[in-house]
Order: sequence, then C-alpha cells, then structure tokens
Amino acid sequence: DALALQGGQHASAGHERYFALGRAATEEYADHLARHANQPTAVAAKPPKLTLVAPPAESEEVIQSAAIRELTKACFVVLQTSVRYHNQKCAGCGAWARPTGGTGTTPGVPDLIVSHELWPIGLWIGIEMKSATGALSPAQRLLRAQGRIFVARSAAEAVGLAQSVHAVITQAADPPELDRDAIEAARHRVTAGKVARKKGV
Repeated sequence: DALALQGGQHASAGHERYFALGRAATEEYADHLARHANQPTAVAAKPPKLTLVAPPAESEEVIQSAAIRELTKACFVVLQTSVRYHNQKCAGCGAWARPTGGTGTTPGVPDLIVSHELWPIGLWIGIEMKSATGALSPAQRLLRAQGRIFVARSAAEAVGLAQSVHAVITQAADPPELDRDAIEAARHRVTAGKVARKKGV
C-alpha cells in the first residue's frame, strides 16, 4: 500500500508539472498575440506588371533601301529620285554641312521609277515608298487617285506591285511598240519651240 501511495504521489506531481508547462506555453502564446496584434499583416508582393512594347517602326529610308535591293534582285531596273545627302566637309573652311542646290524634285514625284528589260521601251512605273505611318503629300494623293503612281509600305509590297505589272505586260498578246517617227517628230517640235521662245517669236 505504501508503494502504491508513493506511486500515486509521483504521478500527481508529474501531471502538475505537465499542466504547468501547458499553462506557461498558453500564456506565452497569448503574450505573443498581444504584442503583434497592432502590427500590419504581411501582404504577398504582387508580381510586376508587364507592359508589351511594340518594336520601333522601320524608317522610310530603311524601307526604301530594302525595296531597291529586292527589286534589283528580281531583275528590275530601279531609278531613285529621292537621294538623301549626308554632311560633307568643306575643302575651304573645314566645316561640315549638307550640300545645297539641285536636291529638289517636282511635287508628287515618286521615290522609285521601276522598269524591266522585257517591258516595252520607255515603259516605267512609279512607286512611292512610305513607312507604316507615313502620310502622302497632297500631290501624291492626287497622283494615286488618278492611278499614276503606286504606294508601298514595305520592300515586299514594292516587289509585289512590280511583279503584278510585269505579269500583265508579259502576258499581253501584242505588247505596244513605240512609234520611233512620232518620237522624233515630237522631239523636233520641242526643240523648235525652245528656239522660238529664245528669239521672242
């Protein structure tokens, strides 16, 4: 009986220590909640907002250079009317400046004059090169409305236009030929008119 009583006392003491530890842990947790009650709750960081930026549009100069290169590869003859001059160094003073004089063209003249060796002599088409956002001048809009020039906004479009015209011309049963006599007569009239104006006739 004495051993049983002693064992019961040890068990009761163990339970008391266990409950004491539990109460201490509970009080410590309550103190922790009280200390952090007024602190802002951590919010998960939002992922950065991605903004899609379109690549810069190609300039008209770049598109025109590419068009000349691709048209030439396709065996077309290309003349360029809009020559872009770069700064040049003056031999006298050494200053750098753009050359002046003789750089203008008639309003509305297209950038490229295109022909092909299989086309009738003297037959050319005009292609105005523009960037994706480039606007036509009033003279260019008029010529386009009249069907006198084409407008291309990429090298591929310029080649496609030239090839479309080429297909129509080469498929013609009897391509038109130029009247050499009529050309010479017209040239003679122009020359005679110039001479008459100089003489004041």
